[in-house]
Amino acid sequence: MIFIQTILLYYALKFRPPEAESLEVYDGHWSSVRDRFFEVNTNLLKDEMQECVGEKFPGIDKSLISGISLVIFRNWQRNSMLFGLFLLKLVSEFLRLFDAHYVRPFHFWQWHNAMKYWYFILALVLSTSVLQSIFIGNEHYALMLGSSSFLIESSLPLPQILLFQRVKTVQNFKTILLLSWLAGDLTKISYLLYGTDNVGLIFIIAALFQMSLNLVITYLFFKYRKMDIKRDQGLLPMTVLDDVNSSILLQDLAGVEDQVEPKQGKHFVRVRSRAGTVNEHEELAVSRRSTTG
Repeated sequence: MIFIQTILLYYALKFRPPEAESLEVYDGHWSSVRDRFFEVNTNLLKDEMQECVGEKFPGIDKSLISGISLVIFRNWQRNSMLFGLFLLKLVSEFLRLFDAHYVRPFHFWQWHNAMKYWYFILALVLSTSVLQSIFIGNEHYALMLGSSSFLIESSLPLPQILLFQRVKTVQNFKTILLLSWLAGDLTKISYLLYGTDNVGLIFIIAALFQMSLNLVITYLFFKYRKMDIKRDQGLLPMTVLDDVNSSILLQDLAGVEDQVEPKQGKHFVRVRSRAGTVNEHEELAVSRRSTTG
């Protein structure tokens, strides 16, 4: 499997499309949460509270102490809601790391130079080899290594979910691919539950988590497939696919035709799937009509 994955990486880098390097910076709108926090809390600061604090603790910033006390004791309900919103946005930021459309920190696995990928793999192999030689025979290290690898594998459906959410279509997505994922999940879970007696709980949890993500993909597949059918029948407005390689669309409006290929009078947009294939989605002709008419 490692040999096959290495070959796949080689050809993926060799035939990497130009639009794969046109990445978008994700804006989580953290400033809105910060502004809302200050808006909710600054109105509660009282001059008498500041004076009271100042009399007891003259060397301490009065506004800071009073602000913290008011946040904790007088405005905890609103701030709890804001804290929940903060956690949701933090999870959203983490999930965006699995979407290759957006820039990751340090451009991880989005490097322009192909050699950086091989350097990283070499460093990973060397570091794991050193750790293996140090902790050889250590059951805790083996359990940690197996659990982390299983959890990483269980997150593989996430890029496909984010891709569906962004392009909002399943055109050229193969049904047999989805069926193979679900069959693989069922086989794995059946083996872990009934095929062996000595298996850690973390492995079962990871397998169930991966299957739950594939069930989300199944739901999105039928949802957007139904929308595609309605769109083909003219029951839905023919609009440009949301957030699909926006930089390419802007270049196309400017007259650059080298990254978007016309086929039979229509435009198609390349989208790379989780399986490494490149899907071409029709750019429904609103932008084309706006440039010609």
